Amino acid sequence: FSVSYFRGYISTMHQHGIIWEFVVLFLVFALHGTMAQDPSGSLLGVTDLTVGNFYEQVGGDNHFLVEFYAPWCGWCKKLVPTWTELGQVAHNANTNVKIGKFDAVQEGGQTITGPLGVKGFPTIMLFKANNKDPIKFDKARTTESFVSFVAEHTGVDMKTGAQSEATPETIATPTTGQVVKLNPNNFDAVVMDPTKDVFVKFFAPWCGHCVRMAPAWEDLAKQETSVVIAELDASEHSSVGGRFGVRGFPTLKFFSKHDKSGGMQYKGARDLESMKAYIAQSASRS
Repeated sequence: FSVSYFRGYISTMHQHGIIWEFVVLFLVFALHGTMAQDPSGSLLGVTDLTVGNFYEQVGGDNHFLVEFYAPWCGWCKKLVPTWTELGQVAHNANTNVKIGKFDAVQEGGQTITGPLGVKGFPTIMLFKANNKDPIKFDKARTTESFVSFVAEHTGVDMKTGAQSEATPETIATPTTGQVVKLNPNNFDAVVMDPTKDVFVKFFAPWCGHCVRMAPAWEDLAKQETSVVIAELDASEHSSVGGRFGVRGFPTLKFFSKHDKSGGMQYKGARDLESMKAYIAQSASRS
């Protein structure tokens, strides 16, 4: 087609008032496309969580994969098609895995997101059944990645509905001479055991100080058989660290068998002999 043809076509449309209808239709479709990417809209198979119903839904009998979003967040808008597909997968599988979303900037939203350590959008967290300490998702935001992540931590295949007999994150039993690896699933079972003194290192893998003290921590576990020596990656499980006021790494806390309220923070040197002396002093008070 020639340029003159289009000029004549537009002129004809204008004469008949059609061009305004064309503009209106264009705006309607453009607006519809924008609305379709609105993360605050209703999505099939996705539970809309609020300040009022969050802990009525999360932490119960169902596993919940939750997106914390802000309506104005560009990355959140881009995630809408994937989150919609994921909701439909969960809905069709009819398992105890649910997909949810929480507007983090709604009134009072900080009362939920603050303790969970949500600092950016979107933040994706998995809350296992009967557990309010989440596991943070930090992989590619694709449907397959989300499905694999859920299966890895819950044993549930969202696409087939099948459930494995065991999950990788079983309760760790403290073993003499070894550092107990903590996660949201076993933290309370190990640390809050009223029959044991537990010394916990809250660390981050990228923290230089944590890396340097790792050999001393391993040696401590080998030599201190009367106290459980444990560690938690608090950068991955920030909600657990947040419960105990962890704001830097490494943070060392001693949980006496008689006082599990918040742990006594260790502020001494991080060498083997200093930590052994601290344990001897702290354990004697238990």
